[in-house]
Amino acid sequence: MINNFNFNISSKKKNVPITRNGLFYSEGDFQLEKSIGEEYFSHDTNQKIVLFSVDLSKTNLDNIYHESGKNNISFFAPVELKCLYEIKDAELKSYNQDKSLGTYQKVGTLTVNIYQDELDRNKCDIKKGDYIGIQTDTNHMEYFSVFNDGRVNFANTQNMNGYKPFFRTISAASVDKNEFNGE
Repeated sequence: MINNFNFNISSKKKNVPITRNGLFYSEGDFQLEKSIGEEYFSHDTNQKIVLFSVDLSKTNLDNIYHESGKNNISFFAPVELKCLYEIKDAELKSYNQDKSLGTYQKVGTLTVNIYQDELDRNKCDIKKGDYIGIQTDTNHMEYFSVFNDGRVNFANTQNMNGYKPFFRTISAASVDKNEFNGE
């Protein structure tokens, strides 16, 4: 019988946030572990990316599709950021899948792990559509376009013991030099 149930629909009481994640893990613990990780990024791995962030306020966008031609994009000044990145293995692609004719090598995707504090210190942010440069040797920089800006960073892999998020994982795809070449 449904009459036996008492539903309190009219209650305006808000739920209290669950605080058990901070029971054995404090802000001090969080800051210590974060500083150890940042030290590892800056001194041990010494990996850096160059962020070419699109200035949307100065970029000419198409009224219908909100896209821009490559010569109509404005950028903020490039910023060098400390991080940990991985470039996936290159893939051999084919224009004709049936006969494997017209094969070409495609650079793998880029995954960047970066502390939010690093972005805050440099007064920048990474967003979808921005370009990232990786210096592969003294004469060559490879460019990637961001397709996942890592803003949803509350997964277990991006927070410390369920306490709070502290870094972002950015995903980017390689771009052709005709699309962007750092200029």
